[in-house]
Amino acid sequence: TPFPGFTGGVSVATGDVNGDGVLDVIAAAGAGGGPHVKVFSGTDGSEIRSFFPFPMGFTGGVFVAVADLNNDGLADIIAGAGPGGGPNVVVRSGADTSVELFNFFAFGAGFTGGVRVATGDITNDGLPDIIAAAGPGGGPHVRIFDGSTPQTGGVVGTDSGNFFAYDMGFTGGVFVATGQVVGNDDRVDIITGPGSGGGPNVRVFDGSTLMQSTAPIGNFLAYGAGFTGGVRVSATDITGDGIDDIVTTPGQGGGPNLRIFDATSSTPSNNPTRDVNVGDGGFTGGLFVAGSPDIFSDGTTAPLMLAGNFDPSTSFAPLQLADVQPVFDAALARLQSAGASAEQLAALSTVTIEVADLSGRQLGEALPGRIVLDVDAAGVGWFIDLTPSTDEEFDPEGLNAIAPGAIGRVDLLTVILHELGHELGESDLDADVYSGHLMAESLPPGQRRLPRKEDFDQLFSQT
Repeated sequence: TPFPGFTGGVSVATGDVNGDGVLDVIAAAGAGGGPHVKVFSGTDGSEIRSFFPFPMGFTGGVFVAVADLNNDGLADIIAGAGPGGGPNVVVRSGADTSVELFNFFAFGAGFTGGVRVATGDITNDGLPDIIAAAGPGGGPHVRIFDGSTPQTGGVVGTDSGNFFAYDMGFTGGVFVATGQVVGNDDRVDIITGPGSGGGPNVRVFDGSTLMQSTAPIGNFLAYGAGFTGGVRVSATDITGDGIDDIVTTPGQGGGPNLRIFDATSSTPSNNPTRDVNVGDGGFTGGLFVAGSPDIFSDGTTAPLMLAGNFDPSTSFAPLQLADVQPVFDAALARLQSAGASAEQLAALSTVTIEVADLSGRQLGEALPGRIVLDVDAAGVGWFIDLTPSTDEEFDPEGLNAIAPGAIGRVDLLTVILHELGHELGESDLDADVYSGHLMAESLPPGQRRLPRKEDFDQLFSQT
């Protein structure tokens, strides 16, 4: 519980605030509490930041988003005031939350419905922009503010573009998120959900054409047409296809019903790809949602699974930690060659390794700050490379095993590299689509996979 004893709800976001390569959790008090924002380490859950972006007497709640706006390699925290105050947007530096980077009003100073915030590069300058949406009482107005041009002084900001997400007569407010929903272009797309009073109508706006056309390219019902409690939205790549999926939760009056939609589907209305109850079925207070790559609610990632059909008939000597260390060191060197920064390598060097009897076909699992390896590679045995800095046991073209000791066994180096990828924030990929990729969700025996610079450039360039 980020705010013990407080029952007003919490808005959330995720981002690497402390630069350790692991996503941290940003939590902001909802209506009824002071404007308190806390950051909790994604590694161990400890509180690492705490600040008040608005005057202490304000009790309308805070909405949060994160992005590296000052280009220092750390996620900065964007706060939007909830109902009751002016539509004030404040950005604090992730490195030092006493440092204010932005302070402006997203809408007219007389508007007191609050402002919801998101971030992403819409202006195509390589820097994230601030997307602000009006809260209840205003029209369904969304404005985009250039993240490369700090606006301070508490005056009404100058936008780079704006649009109305719904009919101009709707005054229930808008929830907003961003993601790479349409495709892998240089701009994020904007996802909106209505506030209370409207149907559960989620819309998607193409960031690459938004300055020319504000017509939605996606438009579907996240819940039954009769539900009018509002829809909170987020986006993250759940399926590992490189395209963000849309994540929704209901507002007031709805159950704890998280849904995931494939935005590329032609018939997503009330037809999610996943539908999960994330709490007590009797709870109807609404949920806030934040997306993060391949992270489950307990901070773990999906285990790497053994691929193929194998019936182990041989007993193998159990994996020993002494066998792991030289392979782990070689894995760090491989990541360095692929472009990992000194800060990332320093963070990875603190990751601990455990050996356990994992269930079924599980080969390994990444937890915050630690990796667990199966004792016998799901029963088919480990290939423990005595020269893990070179690949002579594998053919140079496909990296399939050619040495007798590697054939039919699971490559320990590959599994460690895969789990270290998770520690850096990489997601699993669909093995049917990315069969030879290091981050594919399953691995057959007798195959080595290595980090490629082009696959990790985007991740490593963020630090």
